[in-house]
Amino acid sequence: MADRYWVGGTNNWNGTAGTKWALTSGGAGGQAEPTSADDVYFDAASGAVTVTALFTRPCRNINFTGFTGTFTGTTILRVYGSMKLASTVTWAFSGDIYLDATTAGHTIDTQGVLLNSVILVGATAGSGEWTLLSNFSTQKSFVISSGTFNADVYNVSFTTLSLSAGTKTLNMGSGVWTASSSPWNASGNVAGLTVVPGTATINMTSASAKLFEGGGKAWPTLNQGGAGALTITGSNTFSNITNTTQPATISLTSGTTQTVSNFSLSGTLGNLITLKSSSAGSAATLSDSSGVNTVSYTSIQDIKATGGAIWDAPTTNGNIDAGNNPGWNFGIPFNYDIEFSPALRSFTERKHF
Repeated sequence: MADRYWVGGTNNWNGTAGTKWALTSGGAGGQAEPTSADDVYFDAASGAVTVTALFTRPCRNINFTGFTGTFTGTTILRVYGSMKLASTVTWAFSGDIYLDATTAGHTIDTQGVLLNSVILVGATAGSGEWTLLSNFSTQKSFVISSGTFNADVYNVSFTTLSLSAGTKTLNMGSGVWTASSSPWNASGNVAGLTVVPGTATINMTSASAKLFEGGGKAWPTLNQGGAGALTITGSNTFSNITNTTQPATISLTSGTTQTVSNFSLSGTLGNLITLKSSSAGSAATLSDSSGVNTVSYTSIQDIKATGGAIWDAPTTNGNIDAGNNPGWNFGIPFNYDIEFSPALRSFTERKHF
């Protein structure tokens, strides 16, 4: 294991050592090219240069602190340890980034740099572990294969999520996970997946039709955050199912059950939320064991509500009973009754606390 500092000016990071690498910051070049056991540094002494990664480039830890140049390339960057970027970097690298560690204790700190790479967590099967130290965002897919990914308090964003075969743990933390495209596919290779929901939120923001394939796991809050219809497959568990855009559609696969701790959809006048089964006439089920779930300006069709909780969808709140919705209360909300006053010859709503 050794340190490798870039001192090669504008050049290619490839299989030719040349005078590109030094043992110390700003030191003399001529050292061997980095291996998967070496730590790589691009720093202030590297200069405002352009480094192009060619072919598959390995390193242990990689650190860009102080680097004011451009890092580019279209190949694969294999990181066998931690990765730290810097806000001073011009990041033009569009190749895949493989997180290849097989041991615990590694970190990822992108310092706000927007990536343009497919991110593969646990490319080498093993018990690797990575913890975020800042928000993490890529314009491409996020793939989890093996090991443990800890989001901690930070946000994670990508286009799509998928699983590869392997034993993996997803600690979702308390940030927002944003999928800007489709699908969120946790149903393929779900064997070996452990999800720790935390208090995170999954935000599905695509303006086109999108798919949440939960694989029967427990998830945090799932938010319909884009104009495209959201379809949920499998029988999953959620902290909540919400929306932040109107109008919008949420479709539950017929014959499945989504178990929730809360359920809070809300449309507006003229911009309804459509909640329906994926197959007309064949119901899907929502289940909550206790409490009160109230929706407003929501059109509901073929959704069975059960589990012991109260499911309120009063038409006075703009809701529509589109049919085949056992378990829903479309009348007066449960915590009200009507009291008739003979003297005033009028009805009064009385609220229960």
